[in-house]
Amino acid sequence: MLDRSELAKEKKALLEEVRTIETNANAQIEAIQREAQEEIKPQKEKIEAIHSEAQEELKPKTKRVIEINNLLLKSIDEEAGISND
Repeated sequence: MLDRSELAKEKKALLEEVRTIETNANAQIEAIQREAQEEIKPQKEKIEAIHSEAQEELKPKTKRVIEINNLLLKSIDEEAGISND
């Protein structure tokens, strides 16, 4: 005959062990993740600096491309007899 009381106690103890193992594992994972974030922080800053520098270099070129596109469209409209005035 099953001793349900003993089985319930064993189950409770096992579940507590499971929670402890999960808690410890999660704490270790979080510590590693925090450490990894600190290690990659300088690289992230370098990447952001490079990206910002590239964006600044691109601004005048992008502006000029837009100007050229507008000139081309105006010329095409004029050839087609379309007036924007």
